[in-house]
Amino acid sequence: MVWTRSQTAFIARGTFRFLDLPPEITARIINNLDLKSIQSFRLASRQFASRCLTPHFLGHFAHQKLNLLLEETTRLAEKSTGSAIVSVAIKHVTIDATRFSFLDSEQYDDELVDSMATAFRAISSLDRIEIGGPQEKLGGRAKGTAMKRGAKIPRMSEPVTHRAAAGFTLVMSAIAKSGVAIKELVVFRAPAWCRGMLQSIVFAELLPTLNAKNSRFSDAAGAIKKFSTSLATRRNLLEVRHGLMGRRERDDHCLPATSSLATAKENFFGLAGMLHHMPNLKTLDIHFYDTLIGTTDAYSEIFDFIADSLTLPYLENLSLDMLPVKERSLLKFLKKSPMLQKASFKWVRLTEGTWKPIFRYLSDEAPHLSKIHLASIADSKTSMVNLCPSRGSKSSKSELHDLLGKETEAGNGYVCSEGTMIHRREFREGQIRGELVFEDERVGSPLDSTEWQKYTAVLKAKSDRNWEKLETEYGY
Repeated sequence: MVWTRSQTAFIARGTFRFLDLPPEITARIINNLDLKSIQSFRLASRQFASRCLTPHFLGHFAHQKLNLLLEETTRLAEKSTGSAIVSVAIKHVTIDATRFSFLDSEQYDDELVDSMATAFRAISSLDRIEIGGPQEKLGGRAKGTAMKRGAKIPRMSEPVTHRAAAGFTLVMSAIAKSGVAIKELVVFRAPAWCRGMLQSIVFAELLPTLNAKNSRFSDAAGAIKKFSTSLATRRNLLEVRHGLMGRRERDDHCLPATSSLATAKENFFGLAGMLHHMPNLKTLDIHFYDTLIGTTDAYSEIFDFIADSLTLPYLENLSLDMLPVKERSLLKFLKKSPMLQKASFKWVRLTEGTWKPIFRYLSDEAPHLSKIHLASIADSKTSMVNLCPSRGSKSSKSELHDLLGKETEAGNGYVCSEGTMIHRREFREGQIRGELVFEDERVGSPLDSTEWQKYTAVLKAKSDRNWEKLETEYGY
């Protein structure tokens, strides 16, 4: 039962017999009030105010959601600095980093960073900060406006990828300024439709702020146990002018894979530089999205920098999705992660080398490994690695039939003219040792079947770069 505000006011105006009730009774009454009623009730007296500080009431403050309008960040700062009890209750902050004031053209940046830093400093520690886009899928930008020559374009008239870069930079600057301890940092991973917004170069552009002398980012990131991010290849922002009024807009365009912008070094080292501040990571989750015209092989350097410059001795969970890597770099990284328990590789292509040395290491030299998920992986010589058990493995034919017969939206494999192709497979602890040996004989062309039709739909979604459909409908 939720009490109305008039009922709450009636109790507040009455005698103070309510305060004579046992605390467990008053707590049950308060727990049936909505937030506005509790807030009104607390204004009745100081005794009422203290009685209302129940877990139910404080739970309303646990998850704060905001965007980058100045009034929103200021409200969070006022809320967290106004009461030590409320600031301690805040555990999870979700920020839509793509929404700004319609008049914002960078003039509020310092105030936005200061207000968020003030809030984070008062909160002191957070279980989770999630930086992303809005839950509702919106248009790429607001309608452009006529502007005088030399005037800055309002942010909400910019492409959403540009707003994502600006918003991410502002939030991370506030974290670096405050030093708020964070257990989990999630960057443009939710909702699914906003993935691929953040270009990899943004991480490099952020490094001077994170590494500055007065930065407290190492204090904040040192507490991070789980880091999850999506990032994309570089895009080209071009300014265009429309009509006689000279309305100016900027739009982003896909780059050829061989262009100097696409292959510039600053596209590759930024993520490793940021991860350098997170030595205590237990979970690393990287999703990569290709927007280039042509092959993305050059972007395997992202993981080269990670493998060469990082050691994560406490890493237990590793997930790579669509990120091109080299055999040498992946093997080096795995060997420097002795506590690894779970590994997931989806759409991961080796630009150099093969998977066999990696499988051999995971099978024989990773003592704590208890789960491996493989899906549509490839190497430099094959379009896709066949995960079908080899003739010499312990896996029985019945297990193979179970894989093919398992009902999933995307299926696990399909029958070919000369054998079977398995594109998705999961291994548990008892299946890993000595079992990561797969069929490497030719299996011929796919036969028309329900399983093959399912997988062609998956391949089409990936080819169309419909990443939201790939995950939400097909589970990839």
